[in-house]
Amino acid sequence: MMGGVSEGKAGYVNSDIGKALRLNGNVSTANNGGFIQVRIDVASGIAKGKTGIVLKARGNGEQYFLHLRNSSTLLPWQYYQAGFQTSQNWREIRLPFENFKKSSTFINSAVNVDTIKSIGIVAFGKNYYADISVIYLDFY
Repeated sequence: MMGGVSEGKAGYVNSDIGKALRLNGNVSTANNGGFIQVRIDVASGIAKGKTGIVLKARGNGEQYFLHLRNSSTLLPWQYYQAGFQTSQNWREIRLPFENFKKSSTFINSAVNVDTIKSIGIVAFGKNYYADISVIYLDFY
């Protein structure tokens, strides 16, 4: 999924430690755009009782974001967001649910983890070349 004139692609690639999901492309803020993302649906209630999300990722040194959508995020621009920094080396990143901030005043302040519907890996907010790979992503 892309916004404005941003161009990106996502797919599985073989890495030095296994199969990874790679998102890469040009993020452009022109034409009210500025993002590329790959999003996966999650089973209802899968995060119940969990405290956060853990992923193993590497990238090109840029900041990326996870976007969570749940039963209170009805509009496309509504989500809960937490950022993380990448490096060229694989590293495990833990993002507690309390670190996710709402994108809109019209949704609850804290994400209701019991109703998470999807997780997006997102590059946005400035003009740059995005390149991130994720080996795994799970709840903890």
